[in-house]
Amino acid sequence: MKLATLVSSILATSFIALGGAAVPQVAAASPNDGVRCPAGYEGRFANGALTCTKLVVDDISNTAGKECSLDQPFINFQRMALGQRDICLSADVTIASNGNLADLENGRVVVRIPVGRTLPPRLAGRPVKTIGGFQIVEINPNADFIFYDQSKTLQRDVSLAGAKAIIRERTSTHLAGSELELGGTSVRTTPDANGSLDKIEATVSVFAFAQH
Repeated sequence: MKLATLVSSILATSFIALGGAAVPQVAAASPNDGVRCPAGYEGRFANGALTCTKLVVDDISNTAGKECSLDQPFINFQRMALGQRDICLSADVTIASNGNLADLENGRVVVRIPVGRTLPPRLAGRPVKTIGGFQIVEINPNADFIFYDQSKTLQRDVSLAGAKAIIRERTSTHLAGSELELGGTSVRTTPDANGSLDKIEATVSVFAFAQH
């Protein structure tokens, strides 16, 4: 089977495991049965069954700087400095990378637009204050921007990380596809204080059948 076909096949079922904890299908076994886990897997006996689990970590940081193509209208990817999480921004809104967005999650972030310039359609009709030659307009989370680590665009990469983990484990363990299962996937974001790209890691749980 070609790699692209295999990835597509796994992706078709991997979404159901995201953010959750799939229950591995294991056969009844005890330490006296002589069963063991594949190398690199942690084994746990519970209620007469052996569960073999391995955590696979994949760096899914947006190193290519790709846009948030699955998050219309929040399509513009923006790196944020000052230890703030990167965001997907509406095309009608501009936020500087070094802008202080300490109140971003509470929706009290403003943009400054020179007096005389027409407000973008998305901002038209909102309350405006004029201070020092600028029109001050408040923008709102989930209306003007979303966090990149919560975007659908990133979730696609999370799903791909799960698919790749299964493929790598099939190769390294020589187990059949039916003997490996994709468990839950968690995402960890580490914002960069200097405005460099956030580091985002997906941790994938892979379950393997015990071997005699």
